Amino acid sequence: MIKKYRAEVATMVVEGNMDFRWLYPDTYQATMDELGAEGILLPSSKAIELEVERDLRLLLSPLVRITLTFTAPELGTAVYSFKRGYISDLGSVPAGLRGLSDNDSREAMPGFLVHDANFDGHFCAFAPADRILRDMIVRRKGSKWEAFKYFIGTMSPVGWWLYNHRKPSRASWALRQVSVDWPAASLAK
Repeated sequence: MIKKYRAEVATMVVEGNMDFRWLYPDTYQATMDELGAEGILLPSSKAIELEVERDLRLLLSPLVRITLTFTAPELGTAVYSFKRGYISDLGSVPAGLRGLSDNDSREAMPGFLVHDANFDGHFCAFAPADRILRDMIVRRKGSKWEAFKYFIGTMSPVGWWLYNHRKPSRASWALRQVSVDWPAASLAK
């Protein structure tokens, strides 16, 4: 049996600016045309469920690279590279709970991106994905309380269901806009 290691983030390096645009049903075609002129073909609004998910953002930055090292040396280093056109719901905080947690927290955005990539691509299992989000928020913002609120939200039955039922068309699009280099991901628990 292969030994599993706790995925706890020791260090985090973020390269690139995180510039996002809100996506709205009435202006999405213009956004598709704009990025299409650059050779970035966005998915249809139906494929990303734009009419239902009212909290999607489009990464405008050319490249955001996030490098993580873990406390367990066996887990090595993970490098997440997000390209222009990556679509994210960031923290997925419901509108009614925004007073408790900020979905637009600049300090938490790297964690949100990595968490979305792990959910879309299943680069690691559910529990390590949530633990990594928590640790990244603590490393970036220093607030254990803020990290705990997001961690509890993602560990809820709703978070578990979303992890297991991510819309395949959205996940396949996301996987074209993010690459992950983490050879030891299968060892994370």
